[in-house]
Amino acid sequence: ASVPRFDSARPPGVVVEHLIAANILESLESQQDRLRFVFDTVYEFFLAEGDVEGIRAGKPTALRSLTTRSYSETYTRLAWLGRQLAGKSEGDQFVKRIATADPAKALVMLQARPHGFAADTREHVLGHVEATFRRGNRVDQVFIIERLGSVACKEARALLVKLVVPPDNCPKGAIYKAAYSAIRLGCVEAVPTVAVCRWFGPRGLHSYYFREILSLIRGAPKEFQRDIAEHGLAGLGNPSGSHDHVRAVNLLGYLGDDRLAEHLGERFGSNG
Repeated sequence: ASVPRFDSARPPGVVVEHLIAANILESLESQQDRLRFVFDTVYEFFLAEGDVEGIRAGKPTALRSLTTRSYSETYTRLAWLGRQLAGKSEGDQFVKRIATADPAKALVMLQARPHGFAADTREHVLGHVEATFRRGNRVDQVFIIERLGSVACKEARALLVKLVVPPDNCPKGAIYKAAYSAIRLGCVEAVPTVAVCRWFGPRGLHSYYFREILSLIRGAPKEFQRDIAEHGLAGLGNPSGSHDHVRAVNLLGYLGDDRLAEHLGERFGSNG
């Protein structure tokens, strides 16, 4: 009863006036009888709500609309659809259809609630993603590696490891994207790929901390932090100033590992 209703004597009505005041809707100066959404994102949410109803009713309009428009144009709708359809049988069926047409868009649907979709659905999607990677150019491959880092499920982790481990498997120029995704997903198998990044052993042996990488690594799963610390500790036996020693020191420095301070103290003492 407290919800304001449309008042024909006061168009466009209290609800619309509130939306305009909240800067969600705006009027056009040249067409005062027209309204539009201020932000496309809001409009996309409304479209996604309509898509959900259409999908549940078995209508093909949502699939056609989402597969004929670009990735950037449909990202918000796809992400919202994933949230709304996860855990529903129609959601599994729909994301499989999307994966057949455009695997990257199917990844967007999975990323918010990947475990809300059935395991065979995730395998279906990631199978199409891998096929696209294998036949794609380098740009496509780097894009897929980056997107996998947003899908926190074992199938995405397994595919990422398959694509970027060992480091020589990683497409040229994709090592940093691979490292970002591996850290986000906590892929311990990808520690060797992460460790070769020049964040930890740049040219000239002159290093400095990247704030974003520092935050990323210290926010990684504990298992991943443990394994990359072990990787760093294994390199501390190398001669001071060598590439491998600098890399090990940087890895442990990013982690804030107390064992690094002890090691450096011993080295300072032995090196005079």
